[in-house]
Amino acid sequence: MKTWAIVSLGMNNYMPVKSSIFLLGMSVFFINPAHSAIGGWELKGGVAASESYNDNLTLVSANKIDDYITEINPYIGIRRKTRALDLSVDYRLQNLIYASEDQFNETFHQLQGDVTANFIKDIFYINGSASYGQQNISNTGNVSFNNQSVTGNRTNVGTARLNPYFKYRFGRAADLYLGVEKGIVRYGSGSANDSDRNDYQVKLSSGTSFNRIKWNVNYHNQDIETDGQSDTELTEYKGKVEYKLTRQFGLTATAGYEDNEYVRAVTTEAPDGSSWTIGINWTPSPRTSFEAGVGERFYGNTGYMTLSHRLRRVLLSAKYLEDVTVSAVNQFDGTGVQDVDEFGDPIISDASNPEVLDPSLPGINNDTYIRKRLSGNFSFRSAKSLLTASIYDERRFYQISDDRERSYGASANLTWDFARRTKAIFSTSGQIVNVRGGGRKDGYASLSAGVVRQLQKKLTGTMKLTHNRRDSSLNSVDYRQNIATIGINWQL
Repeated sequence: MKTWAIVSLGMNNYMPVKSSIFLLGMSVFFINPAHSAIGGWELKGGVAASESYNDNLTLVSANKIDDYITEINPYIGIRRKTRALDLSVDYRLQNLIYASEDQFNETFHQLQGDVTANFIKDIFYINGSASYGQQNISNTGNVSFNNQSVTGNRTNVGTARLNPYFKYRFGRAADLYLGVEKGIVRYGSGSANDSDRNDYQVKLSSGTSFNRIKWNVNYHNQDIETDGQSDTELTEYKGKVEYKLTRQFGLTATAGYEDNEYVRAVTTEAPDGSSWTIGINWTPSPRTSFEAGVGERFYGNTGYMTLSHRLRRVLLSAKYLEDVTVSAVNQFDGTGVQDVDEFGDPIISDASNPEVLDPSLPGINNDTYIRKRLSGNFSFRSAKSLLTASIYDERRFYQISDDRERSYGASANLTWDFARRTKAIFSTSGQIVNVRGGGRKDGYASLSAGVVRQLQKKLTGTMKLTHNRRDSSLNSVDYRQNIATIGINWQL
C-alpha cells in the first residue's frame, strides 16, 4: 500500500523524479532499524509525497493559471554528538511535477549542515556550516511563499562557512578567544552578485576570579567582497565593563571606536567614530534575564535590549538590536530542519512542503545598510496543544542610495492534539513592507489549516488548505492564491 501510494503520485512524469528514486533507494539501504544508530551516528530519512491543487501558479491578478501538482520529496538526516564532535546535516530533494503545465516541472535542493569539532580539548575548535535553498530576489517583483509558484523572481542560494578558533584560559584571571572565519555566498541567478566574507575576531574576557567587576576587550573586523561592487569593511574596537551591585543586578558600560569603509551617499553619515553605551543587567532568577541600554554610534543615538523568561509551560523572549550589515552576511542566519519544538518535544512536520520563502527579507542587492530590529516570541504549551507567536519590526537605512525601508509583521501557529494520533495545525502570518525608493507599500498574508494523522508508526498523512495574498498600493501586483494539499510522509 505504501509503495503504491508513492508510485501513483509520480506517474505524471517519470523523468524529473529519477534522482528521487535513487535517493530513496539509497536511504532504504542505509537507513533501517539495523543501521539507524551505528557507533553513535544517528541516521534518519524518508520520503514525503503529496498532491496539490494551486489556483494561481504565476501570482497574477487576472488570467490565472491553475494546475494539479505532484511532489515527491525524499529527505535524509545525519546526527552525531560527542564531547569532541557536534554534527547535524539535513537534506531534502523537492520535485515538483505539474499535470498540465509540465514546462514548469522543477527540482529543488534544500540543505542545512552544521558542525563543531574540538581537536584539542577545550582549546582548538573548528566550526562550519553549509546551506542551500531558495529565496525571492526582489521584494518588488512577484514575491512568493513557496516553490510551487512560478514567478521568475526566485533564485537558489548556497552558503558555506568555516571558522577555526582558539579558546584559552589564563587560570582564573582571563579567557582568550581568537577566531578567523571564511564565508562564501553563491546565487543561481545572474542578477544577484556572489560574495565572499573574511571575519577576524580577538576577545579577552575576565576570568572566574572577577566576581563584582567583569570586563572584556574585543577587536572585530569583517571584509565583504561582492562581485561587481566595492568592498564593505566593518571594523570595531570595543571594551565592556559590568559592575554587580547585587547578585541579580548590575550596571554595564561600553566604549569603543568604529572604522568602517563602504560606498555611501554624500547625505549619509561618515561611517567611523567613537561609540559608547550604558545599561543595566538584571537576572532575578535562573529562568529570567533582562539587559538593556542606550548609547551613541556614528549614525546617532542607539540602543539594545534582550529579554528571556521561561516557565514550565511558557516561553517569552524579546530583542532589540542595531547593526551595520549587508544582505550576504544575513544569508548565514538560516537554520536547519527542526526535530523538536521550543520545549524540546518532537515535531510532526509537514515534510511535503519543506521550503518556506520569507517575503519580509530585503531584496538581494548587497547594499550596505543600518538595521534596527525589534522582535518578540511567545510560546505556550498545554497538555494537548502548543501555541507560538512572534512579532517583528525592522527598519533599514541603505547607505549607497540613502533609501529607507520598513518591514513589520506578526505570525501565530497552533498545534492541537484533538484526537488520538491526530493533530490539527493552524497558522497565520502577515507583514507590511514599505518598499525602499518610493511610496509603495505591500501587505502580505498567509493562512493555513490542516490535519496530521499518524496512520502507522512511521507513516503520517496530511491534509491542508492554504491561502496566500498580496495587497499593494500598486494594484497591478495584487494577487490571491489558494492551495489544497493531501500528502503522506513515510519515515524509513
